[in-house]
Order: sequence, then C-alpha cells, then structure tokens
Amino acid sequence: MNNEKEGGYMVIIPSLPGCITYGKDINDALTMSREAIELYIDEMEERGIILIDDSELMEYTMTLEI
Repeated sequence: MNNEKEGGYMVIIPSLPGCITYGKDINDALTMSREAIELYIDEMEERGIILIDDSELMEYTMTLEI
C-alpha cells in the first residue's frame, strides 16, 4: 500500500499481476483491495485460468513519513 502524493492510497496485489486499486484512506484502500481481488479471481475463473492458492501468504508494505 503506497501513500499517493495526490492523496489516498494505492494497493498492489503482487500475486495477481495487474491487480491494482486505490482508496481515499487506509480502511477504504483495504476494502477496495478485497473487492479488486474478488473481481480478479472471478474474471480468471470465467476465462478458465487456474490461479495458484497462496492464501497463506501475506505481504504488506507501508511507508511512513517521519
């Protein structure tokens, strides 16, 4: 999750290439990321693309200005 200069937060889902979303605050960004993941997986299933289950893996990055 990256704090954007224009305001808000960008979320990149590394295990789902191209799955990127934004939120106006951290809670919104997390909500939007859950929705983006669900939509991504639904689309891949519709296309018959098999995704590797990495549900036990979590990667989280946060940059704070001091």
